[in-house]
Amino acid sequence: MKVLGLGTNDKEKLVVEFEVERTVKRDYGYEEKYLMYGGQSIPYKAIIKDGKVLAIVSRFYRLLENEKVEQIVRRWADHNNYEVKDVRYEGARLHAIVVSGTGDGIVVHNSVDGSMAFRADAILDVGDAMAIFKTKELGGIVYRKHTKNLDEFVKQCGKMFDEVLKACRKYREFLRLLDERYAKEYERAIIALRDVMPKKCVASALVRVVYGDAQITLMDVYRMIAQRIWADREHSFKRKVELFEELNKTFAAMVMFEL
Repeated sequence: MKVLGLGTNDKEKLVVEFEVERTVKRDYGYEEKYLMYGGQSIPYKAIIKDGKVLAIVSRFYRLLENEKVEQIVRRWADHNNYEVKDVRYEGARLHAIVVSGTGDGIVVHNSVDGSMAFRADAILDVGDAMAIFKTKELGGIVYRKHTKNLDEFVKQCGKMFDEVLKACRKYREFLRLLDERYAKEYERAIIALRDVMPKKCVASALVRVVYGDAQITLMDVYRMIAQRIWADREHSFKRKVELFEELNKTFAAMVMFEL
């Protein structure tokens, strides 16, 4: 088995050849190949999907197939009368959005290459866009790395989803507060968004605040930026989550709300 290491067209490349000690076949076309080097076992294995190497990870890494996560999410949504609004496969990552009739919901993330843990964030309809809130304050309740306890955690993931939905109430209160404040009063803070977010995501909102209607609220500005984040096809879903984290942090500081 050969693996092409780091390098670009104008830099040194490294090709490493491993022997395979054993292969474990998994569902959905995945394989885990436990590796050897120089005739000796090494603490790594390769994650393979349909013959393609996805990652080299520790032997302690617990594979949770993205397709399995999608099925778990769909079963939970069906059982609880939620709508699966979107399921995105981006390379080795999965992002599944589930919403209720009120517009509150969850977005479930997973990866099969070690780049993202199995976790859930909150997602709320804000009118012509969705807002994502990372539920870091819930800690291990909504987040689990691909380690030895993952399988048991997945069996109880309904509890994780329930906790995220409870947190939506706090995020709704935050958004309600934004709707009560005029943006003009926070003009300097809004302009400073250019320093922490892509300019194309905030440009139109800044024009509205500086030159537009004095009655525009912080919620109006937030909504415009949220729309631009979703419209930008250059950003991966993971990057969109990061942008919303920055957006939420900035607006929470404006109104002194603890997320």
